[in-house]
Amino acid sequence: MPKPDLTFKQVQSSLKEQGMVLCSCDGAGDYRVAFAGLRGDLQELSAYYTADLEDALLTGLLMAQRAKEMEAARLVEAWHASQQVLATLSR
Repeated sequence: MPKPDLTFKQVQSSLKEQGMVLCSCDGAGDYRVAFAGLRGDLQELSAYYTADLEDALLTGLLMAQRAKEMEAARLVEAWHASQQVLATLSR
């Protein structure tokens, strides 16, 4: 069964829910996906450009998932570090 065509607004809404932004670059069908929480140069460094709306959606979802995984790893690392500090202080 063929997929229904995605609209820009549908993809933009889906990505926004995941902390991403989608912009139409030049009105000619080019799209830019980036992290919503970043500004200026940092947002541009993370930006992904594509001419395919489905690619923009899938890549944006993947970027958001990877960012969540990285944040979870940082939290686990910080917890382990705090446990080491507590162990040192209790000696």
